[in-house]
Amino acid sequence: MNILRFLRDSHIPIILVLAGIVSLTLPFLPLTARKIKATGRRLFLFIGVGVLLIVVGISPYLLPTTGNRSSANNAPTILGVTIRTNHDAGELVYSQEVNFFDEDGNTVRIERELLDLSDPSQRPYIQIQNGPVDAPPEVQRIRATASDVWHCQGHVYMATIAVSLVDADGNRSAPVRYTIDCK
Repeated sequence: MNILRFLRDSHIPIILVLAGIVSLTLPFLPLTARKIKATGRRLFLFIGVGVLLIVVGISPYLLPTTGNRSSANNAPTILGVTIRTNHDAGELVYSQEVNFFDEDGNTVRIERELLDLSDPSQRPYIQIQNGPVDAPPEVQRIRATASDVWHCQGHVYMATIAVSLVDADGNRSAPVRYTIDCK
């Protein structure tokens, strides 16, 4: 587990900042000023320790956990969908590539949903493909691709699809829409 993420999720930074504030104000309180004799080295020591505790306490919030991209729930992030067309034996075929990034490298499933169909009578011919993501974790942490093909099967329609990714923890990416135009 990333130490900065652990510190962000715990109460340790808050405790350090509060201890720093106490250390900064302690020499100036009327009851303790006489005991500490807030002059010279002792005053410098209290102020130095106080500033150090505050800086250490807020540093987990100022430093990135990994790289320059992160998400609040560590869900996969879809970077884009690339659609390519080609003809296979006279049939129009769409190749779909979902480019994504997953900070944890644990994306396991791609899910698609049919949002809109120009000709509802074509619904029996449309098969939505959901399935596993085969990219290894080290590739997912940088940039990975999940691919699929869509066969128009000689039918004429436009279909709007939403694609999302799910990781092993159940976190779901924001859906991305795209359109398939079988003409």
